[in-house]
Amino acid sequence: MAKQQKTQKYIPGLTPRPVTPPEEDGAELEYDQGYNVPKDLRKDYRSGAKNPVMCLNEMSQRLKLTIEFQETAAVTSSMGGFAYLCFVDGEPYGPGQGRTKKDAKIKVARIFMDSALGITKKPIGAAPPAPKGMAPLRQPSASAAAASFSVQAAAAAGPQAAAAPDLDVEDVPCRTEADRFARMAHDKALDLIAQYDPALFVHKWDIAAFVMKMGPNHEGVLASLATGLGCIASENLTVDGLCLIDSTAVVRACRGLRNFLYKEIRSYYSNASSILEVGQGNMLKLKDGITFHLYTSCPLSGDYEESVNKGPSDALTAEQREEVALGGHFPYFLDEMNHGALYVRDEDGICERVLERTSPAPEVQNMEDVKTFVEKMEGDGRLVMSTSDKVLRLNVLGLQGALLSQVMEPVYMSSIIVGSNFDHGHLSRAACCRLYNNIYNELPQPFTLVHPALHPVTFNVGHYFPQEGHETTEGLNWSLAKPDTVELTNSINGKLTQKSPDNKSRTRSSTLSKSYSLFQFKQVCRGFRQDLMTSQNYRQAKDNATVYQAAKKALYEHIKAAGIGHWVRMAPEVDLFV
Repeated sequence: MAKQQKTQKYIPGLTPRPVTPPEEDGAELEYDQGYNVPKDLRKDYRSGAKNPVMCLNEMSQRLKLTIEFQETAAVTSSMGGFAYLCFVDGEPYGPGQGRTKKDAKIKVARIFMDSALGITKKPIGAAPPAPKGMAPLRQPSASAAAASFSVQAAAAAGPQAAAAPDLDVEDVPCRTEADRFARMAHDKALDLIAQYDPALFVHKWDIAAFVMKMGPNHEGVLASLATGLGCIASENLTVDGLCLIDSTAVVRACRGLRNFLYKEIRSYYSNASSILEVGQGNMLKLKDGITFHLYTSCPLSGDYEESVNKGPSDALTAEQREEVALGGHFPYFLDEMNHGALYVRDEDGICERVLERTSPAPEVQNMEDVKTFVEKMEGDGRLVMSTSDKVLRLNVLGLQGALLSQVMEPVYMSSIIVGSNFDHGHLSRAACCRLYNNIYNELPQPFTLVHPALHPVTFNVGHYFPQEGHETTEGLNWSLAKPDTVELTNSINGKLTQKSPDNKSRTRSSTLSKSYSLFQFKQVCRGFRQDLMTSQNYRQAKDNATVYQAAKKALYEHIKAAGIGHWVRMAPEVDLFV
């Protein structure tokens, strides 16, 4: 008999997260793939106790299957230079792609295991991969082929540019505020791509945006927007703060929002119009009615995406939906599924649960060990936390980050909107509800845990804003900080591309970089808050935010005590620049 799934009625700040253990192991398969996977092996794979290759090998021995890994052509360099197919009793699975052969085999083994367990369905009629050394044929999706066209790429883009999809955006139904925010983000992204980098139209990319409302009846305006995937390759990581380490869309959009906040701080101190005013203790704060709302076109990597891919949470009742409309959360937990666990991503995009072997980077007080930095990055230090975990941290520490917390009160998002694969039970858990209520007593004021409203998009984003092709390492970012400026970056090196309009400096550094953040902070300090001019480098500037650091320490200790993992930090050398 399948396990009876449990959902707890949750009102943020009033009731604890569910703790009822599952009654028995096992769950119904969504798809029948013809493999009777042993019960203990299913559990080991789902829990992460054994990696996909180990599970595949053990399964082949126990079920007498013939397996063969075959190297094939990499579909796109953005996901790494190695690719493997896996043949199980002659049936092909994959390809899996990575920057090393080991990573590629892990990915293709995961494809098979997910199919064998019924987590995903094996594609039917997929085109066979091209032999190694030959370019694969790409077939356009039906939705892309059927899309009408109304927006054209700029003629200046040149003959090599891809054609922009002519999308009749007037047909997009906007029934809710979340729909309107999603359309604003996609419209802006399409406009910027058509104007600055039409080649992106032949790729898939995530979109994230922060929408600012200036009152309950205000329709909202985009404050920042970014597209992007992936993180920097370890060999390109530097210690000068000039490269972007995490180029995922949500992280980039958040950094763009911080640039906008810096602009508003300068405006306030210059007696110009600003969204800020003085709060307690001479700290700035948002004016009443100013709210920020996060839109992401795709599921947040980590706890949310991994859980959604393995199955939906329980459907909400009519009563529960009414409470959700008022801000209630109903998080979904199954202990055997490791719901709520922290995840790390490596440069190949592989997302894994944080295990005991993944330890925080050692503390370093000076630059003497920088020569060994690259070697350290080959270990756990090159890992970055998943987007689900970073959103969880934003809901505790705020959108403003450490530096700005010395100037202004925490800024929290009021809602999260997910464009595809929305699941309230999984999202509420991943974004906030995996922390226990005693976190409120552990955090120093004015920090707290917020539970933003959670919304789906009611129209089919993939239908009205179709994408085809493969994922790309290139992305763009824009914000109200400099509304006439757009940056194009590459996630592999974390720098501006040659096509970026502002690619004039020798360093090709983005305004989303840590170095630029420190530059803006020093600008504010020199002009308006000279009492904060005490730091020697970026790390000291962040450490001077003592209340923020105390809140971060409390959060990390709470995470560890809750048994959901620990926060993996990049090696400290990356923050020692001046």
